[in-house]
Amino acid sequence: SEAESPKSSKDLNVSLGSIGNFSVLRQPKAAPTTKSTTTTFVHIPIAAFIDTKLAHNLILSPITDPTLFLERPFTISGADEFNALALDLFRLHAAKNPVYRGFLNGLKVDPSLVADVAGIPYLPIGLFRDHRVLLEGLDPSAHFTSSGTTGSTTSTHHVPWPKLYERSFSTSFRAVYGDPKGWRILALLPAYLEREGSSLVYMAQQLIAASEDPLSGTYLYKYAELSEVLKRSEREGKKTLLLGVTFALLDLAEQFPQALKHTVIMETGGMKGRRPEIVREELHTIL
Repeated sequence: SEAESPKSSKDLNVSLGSIGNFSVLRQPKAAPTTKSTTTTFVHIPIAAFIDTKLAHNLILSPITDPTLFLERPFTISGADEFNALALDLFRLHAAKNPVYRGFLNGLKVDPSLVADVAGIPYLPIGLFRDHRVLLEGLDPSAHFTSSGTTGSTTSTHHVPWPKLYERSFSTSFRAVYGDPKGWRILALLPAYLEREGSSLVYMAQQLIAASEDPLSGTYLYKYAELSEVLKRSEREGKKTLLLGVTFALLDLAEQFPQALKHTVIMETGGMKGRRPEIVREELHTIL
């Protein structure tokens, strides 16, 4: 770097916001001399300042309009952009989310001193059971709830933009598996289908519809019927995705064992109190 090390906050101008982890250092304008002068811009990590008195002089201007974030998650191309977005979202919630703001106050965390995604405090799941966790000024048009496996009171995720969730899982699916139209999608989701508000069921139903395959669908406890569909997929050589909760996949495997050469199994984890918990490696070995 051609820039000299600043001695105090008066020696530089620092701007933060949407660029997150990086600031822009600008040399102060020198008094006129007979020699020509140049201004040098360099990128430096904010963490370089964070343990100095200079950190207290940084001026953070958090973006307070949440709609400005709706496109950014889908444009990330690297770790730096992810870190910048995470920090901007953190500052947004620190400023506009009453529950999270209170949580940070309780921890005595100054949002302006958090310079990396690893330093962002995570909100305990218990607060989603007992509080309405949502940005000020937003009204949810959908509500997703936890399964309630660990207690009678479920956690609630208030969702103001369900279409954003749809775009998220659709983009992720296409990135890994391709167009849903190329798949037969079978959902074995008892426990989830037997209650309201499951985000997993919501995703599965959207992907099933997108597949446009007449045999795609949810199969609750219809193990025999599902087994026949899997056999047909194998005969046809049809790419099939079996999305299932762990205990139901084990039930299906035990009752209707068969070789699957054209089927991808996506297990969601969790026994939901139906079987003893096992580690994932053991589950995959059994399946």
